[in-house]
Amino acid sequence: MPKNSLSKTSLSPDYLRILGELGERIRFARKRRDMTLSDLAARMMSSSSTVQRLERGDVGISLGVLMSCLMCLGLEKDMEKVAAMETDVIALAHDRRRLMRKKRRRGISREEEFFNLET
Repeated sequence: MPKNSLSKTSLSPDYLRILGELGERIRFARKRRDMTLSDLAARMMSSSSTVQRLERGDVGISLGVLMSCLMCLGLEKDMEKVAAMETDVIALAHDRRRLMRKKRRRGISREEEFFNLET
């Protein structure tokens, strides 16, 4: 029997929906490639029930299983986009604030900052 952990039971309905949609996209990708559950499971060296759980968006599926599935579907490059620095808007804003504080410490006024953001 699988172990219940806080990480599995504390996700909001919105996040559970997102995981379900990810599973659905994986199922569609498999079907577009004319692969059965057992075909994909064999390529992943996994069981059909594990693939079914993945396609349902089960929160207990490991990242290794997800990565193996994406590799078998030829979608592994998509993982490189997850949490990429270039698209992390929150971190970019944080970096910008930090750089602005550094400039102020060096004696640059707010007006100079505003009109001279590129430097």
